[in-house]
Amino acid sequence: MECTNRLRGALTYKNLLPEIVITPSLPFRHDVNGYGQNFQEGQMSVMAAVSAVYEQKYSVELAYVNFFGSNDLSTIEDRDFISLVFKASF
Repeated sequence: MECTNRLRGALTYKNLLPEIVITPSLPFRHDVNGYGQNFQEGQMSVMAAVSAVYEQKYSVELAYVNFFGSNDLSTIEDRDFISLVFKASF
């Protein structure tokens, strides 16, 4: 039997700057028991992210993901990364 825990905390700030919505978030993942294609017992990850949306048309998100809590079969413990995403909606 496989078991995993996922938890995500986020706050939304609508009035810090005019027309901009800022959302910091902190998702956490823990693979408690079992093995699968993207699932290995003992592995964990945490992401620190902040996004900003301007006039519901443009957005940017900056995030850092850290993988830890590895086991002998781990293939992702050295795959930490930073991402920067720009989006435009029209």
